[in-house]
Amino acid sequence: DSLVTEELWSIAGPAAEGILMTFGPDLRNRPEAKDIVATMRKSGFEPEGYTLNSFAAVQALASALQTAGKPEPSAVAAALRANKVSTLLGPVQFDAKGDVVGPTYVLYRWHDGHYIEAGE
Repeated sequence: DSLVTEELWSIAGPAAEGILMTFGPDLRNRPEAKDIVATMRKSGFEPEGYTLNSFAAVQALASALQTAGKPEPSAVAAALRANKVSTLLGPVQFDAKGDVVGPTYVLYRWHDGHYIEAGE
């Protein structure tokens, strides 16, 4: 996870060229994330790493709290498992164990100071 940050290149420079790593899809490219990404960038913050995942987690929790009607952990957990939640990740759903259904991992490669999907 620490490889998926522009800071890696600022420290390693060209020695980082070609490093491969896995991480979730780049959520900054999702249409649902467009507005929050623009807001973050406007304030000088690049939403990389788990930033947008964390934002979506708060969205999911807020939705579950509203659905549950009370901040009782079992009611909130039940609401999360029973409903798809609209987030900047797109619709998010949890299985019976509470694990997120999707998204998949992507293979990335460092090239010229940025990480890109390895197939590009």
